[in-house]
Amino acid sequence: MKTAIDSRVRGNYILLIEIPREVSIEVGALGLLKFPQGYYAYCGSAMGGLRGRIDRHLGSKKKIRWHVDYLLKN
Repeated sequence: MKTAIDSRVRGNYILLIEIPREVSIEVGALGLLKFPQGYYAYCGSAMGGLRGRIDRHLGSKKKIRWHVDYLLKN
């Protein structure tokens, strides 16, 4: 999925993530964590470009790099 953001635009962003039902997820060294149903906000920066960072978060095939990646893959 590609976003409609110019690849040169830099800045900060917030991902709003909806979890429709409670889930337990193995989150790296943090172990198994329970996430109740609801909305979660993840704040990040993209000084290399917003388009690439947001496309990465929305992609399904990516290296797990940040804690939010564990949540997004589920």
